[in-house]
Amino acid sequence: MGDSTYTVIGPAPEVEPDHPLLGPQVGHIIEGLPTAVFAIEPLTALDDPHPDFRLIAANALHLGRTGLAAQVGLPFSAWAGPELIATLATNYRWAIHHAQQIRYDEFLQLPAGPAWWRTHLTPLFVGGRCARLIGSTAIFTAEREAHQALAEAHRALAKTTDALERLAGTDDLTELPNRRALLRQLAAAHAHFERSGAPYTLAILDIDRFKQINDSEGHAAGDATLQHLADGIRAQLRPSDMGARLGGDEFALLFPNTQLKGAQVAIRRLRAAYLGPNARGSTLSAGVAQARRGDTADQTLRRADHALYRAKANRIGQTISATGEHAGPLLSATVHTPRPAQPTTPDPSDPSE
Repeated sequence: MGDSTYTVIGPAPEVEPDHPLLGPQVGHIIEGLPTAVFAIEPLTALDDPHPDFRLIAANALHLGRTGLAAQVGLPFSAWAGPELIATLATNYRWAIHHAQQIRYDEFLQLPAGPAWWRTHLTPLFVGGRCARLIGSTAIFTAEREAHQALAEAHRALAKTTDALERLAGTDDLTELPNRRALLRQLAAAHAHFERSGAPYTLAILDIDRFKQINDSEGHAAGDATLQHLADGIRAQLRPSDMGARLGGDEFALLFPNTQLKGAQVAIRRLRAAYLGPNARGSTLSAGVAQARRGDTADQTLRRADHALYRAKANRIGQTISATGEHAGPLLSATVHTPRPAQPTTPDPSDPSE
């Protein structure tokens, strides 16, 4: 076993504590990925002189190639020799210390036999601490197979990286983008706005009486209501728009290249599609904010969130738009009561077009 040379792929992601790759379903998730994939949990501090890790899960492809089926759930110290632990720990600790996704080649003596491996390692951080490492591997056993195996490994690892990135940015229940993905897209939209002046509008939605649904009909009914809204968001928004679940019964809608009026039309359309038996008597309240010069993306988000608070305090089932010349802790608001749409001249910034 020799030293590894690392290729840095990109920064390691910071994820929420309830991310699916951190939960007990990680084995089920990685089973469907196209390469040999494993999940590792650090058991010791980064500077511990006797590092140890646990193999949390691995898919069938990885277990078949490594012969590690009996080692799943066990600390490395229970089955691996000192030399193997030192090699693996060196690679894992480097990725954790530098908070980077890395790719490297290594020669390992595993239960299935000796082999050269190419590994793509992704640390997952929660609150600045590495909670888990996800690895994707490819094996090549002979010199004449090396070039072909490496080319195949690059392609497979790229697919796995894309799949992991989608998982990190996806809400498990609704399959909409999550808060992390929304904030990333919001930052990009704001940067584009500052460069070009092209407007964008952000809306935050809340399901009225959602707690009542959970309390009276159970959490399964609450989950079904959330999924009903997510289906409506997917059906009603343009391909260029983004709908995301922020958490609980709170959702966000991002409308690039769209002014306030166009976003309000889209929200009225979404609200009309949402109402019905699947809404279980609930309605939607919304706060809307259009980007303004001098504001940050976070200020736009806070303006929309404050407008939602005003909508909920005023009367449920309304859309309130944040207004004013300068962002501040308290913003004036204009109430837009939902009404049937009237025929108008098409507006190029209107998401309904």
